[in-house]
Amino acid sequence: MALLIGRTLPEFRRHRKPRALGSGASAAICIVFATMRAGILHSLPFPASARARDGWLLVLCLAASGVASILAGQDANWDLGNYHLYNPWAWLSGRYGYDLAPAQLQTYHNPLLDVPFYAMVAAGWPPRLIAFAMGMPAGVAAFFVLKLATLVFGSLAPPLAGLAIASAAVIGLTGANGRAMLGSTMNEWHVAALVMAALWLVVDGRAKGRDSLPMLALAGLLAGMASGLKLTAATYAVGIAVALLLRRDVLAALRANLVFGAAVLAGIALTLGPWMAWLDADTGNPLFPYFNDIFRSPLLPPEPSYVRSFGPKTLPQWLAFPFALASPPVSYVSEVRYRDVRVPVLTALALLAALVAASRRRQARPACVVAPEPSATATRLVAVFFVASFLIWAPLHSIYRYLLAAELVTGLLIVALALRVTPAPARAGALAVLALLIVVTTRPQNWGRTGYAAEFLDVAVPPMERGALVVLTGDAPMAHVLTRFPPDARHVGLENNLIRARSSTGIRARAAAIVDAHRGPIYQLAPRDAPHAQALAAYGLARVDGSCAEVRSNVEQGRLVLCGVERIAR
Repeated sequence: MALLIGRTLPEFRRHRKPRALGSGASAAICIVFATMRAGILHSLPFPASARARDGWLLVLCLAASGVASILAGQDANWDLGNYHLYNPWAWLSGRYGYDLAPAQLQTYHNPLLDVPFYAMVAAGWPPRLIAFAMGMPAGVAAFFVLKLATLVFGSLAPPLAGLAIASAAVIGLTGANGRAMLGSTMNEWHVAALVMAALWLVVDGRAKGRDSLPMLALAGLLAGMASGLKLTAATYAVGIAVALLLRRDVLAALRANLVFGAAVLAGIALTLGPWMAWLDADTGNPLFPYFNDIFRSPLLPPEPSYVRSFGPKTLPQWLAFPFALASPPVSYVSEVRYRDVRVPVLTALALLAALVAASRRRQARPACVVAPEPSATATRLVAVFFVASFLIWAPLHSIYRYLLAAELVTGLLIVALALRVTPAPARAGALAVLALLIVVTTRPQNWGRTGYAAEFLDVAVPPMERGALVVLTGDAPMAHVLTRFPPDARHVGLENNLIRARSSTGIRARAAAIVDAHRGPIYQLAPRDAPHAQALAAYGLARVDGSCAEVRSNVEQGRLVLCGVERIAR
């Protein structure tokens, strides 16, 4: 019970605390679906065919997730202010190669996943309609989580089958990650939807006793597309590949992995290939700025740009890591506080199940089973997927929000293990209590929400001269306001998390060359009251006294100012 006790997530200043209404919507979906499948509502006018029921379920999931996203409030997270608006705008308007790193390191992230969001904002869609649309990927993921739960628990006798499906789905769909990022431009739900679809295709095929090569190819394509859209999703493509090895026929397992792996590469080529080609032509590194120790772009030193700073460092920390995820301190696996006991409970149940199995073997007699068990094949595949993905995620990232796809299947595994260690007469009560405790003790992260206005992006820009160069200094998220600046302005980062004014890197030299060659007016965009003089002086620039005016934005994380800049002797 100690693991279920934690602190309430503090509220970010000037942002509303995210609501828990998304979890209630997900729970309603799960209960309806579970009771349908279990036959409890057989007298009601649900469609007779499985395909029709799945169609209505998908519509219900999409509608519920969209409404829950609206109720959560408008997204205003740090990454949105930094690059989720700027990157697709720059890509679609041909500004890459003209601007230079105004969205910092994240300027060079694949913009494809953000294009639909930017298109809705640019078209002037009402903010609540945008929120509804951004919540729909969660509905797709929820649909496939429910399909997976049916594969795992559909063989149980009613009403236990319905309760098991509902409990598994409720636990999986109400995690701290899922609730915090519902409708968010962080896009974790988008890739999780593709991963859940791929996993269901693999588990469904294996549960039917065969690996359909076309379905494996489709699963690989979906997992590859997710990986190309967001590189951190590659963790789950590997997790599915490891699960596919779970077969006695070694040649068949290798054949399945060959088909799946080839399709993964095709999916990556489809969603990331063109962007990699452009990065390689512009920077000399197809994954710039990452892995520069391998690709050696002249713009950066030949060393890795990403150094893992999160997660455990010592052997005792590694051993306690699954339990430490319950309510870790800030910057251990997340930049903000949260509380979620899914992984600790799953780990504890796995250890308990191992002890129970060992005890039964020593007694030399089989366990007494009075009801059908969950599907062993489906459960093993999901379990291997989770374990493999977790073991890759932990040393590679240890960033909790990247664990969303794994979080979605924790409910399946928790319920399966609870059924294994609980006596048959107490199963229903144990599942209900366990699901309730897990859900009510969860406290999601607060990545930033704001109220709805007439427009999703409301930015007020001071008057500017034509043909201006706008230089950005500071690590704050600022690039979103550039989408409202005059179209003839050029934007260059001078000091941020990629370019340091006092460094001697190639990308710093490129920024200096742009500044030196510019002959028109120059402005500086920076956080108000942030240090700026040294960064500007490194390029022979200085603020003009009394020239600063506020740039107002409804999604900013801090006040921004636009200041006139003049040249000084270096």
